[in-house]
Amino acid sequence: MNIFVFDIETVPDVEAGRKLYELEDLDDDNVGRVMFHKRAAESGGSEFLRHHLHRIVAISIVFRTRDNFKVWALGDPAPPEEELVQALCAGWYRRTPP
Repeated sequence: MNIFVFDIETVPDVEAGRKLYELEDLDDDNVGRVMFHKRAAESGGSEFLRHHLHRIVAISIVFRTRDNFKVWALGDPAPPEEELVQALCAGWYRRTPP
């Protein structure tokens, strides 16, 4: 049996928060603070942002077969989120039997 496990690391998407909450005049740190504050107010205390307000920055993967065990990570400050997700999917499809 093959096992494919991945973990996605995210950071607040301050550009999305800036647009959503009309915070064009604030720097990234303060936009993040507003986002967490608004989320805590709407959720009754949890500051965990809704998924659409996250930006993927890294993906770690473990792939195990009967004879093999591989671990790798995707992530770099430079590539856009879409490239990380595309790389994850490409690896997934290469290791999934038809």
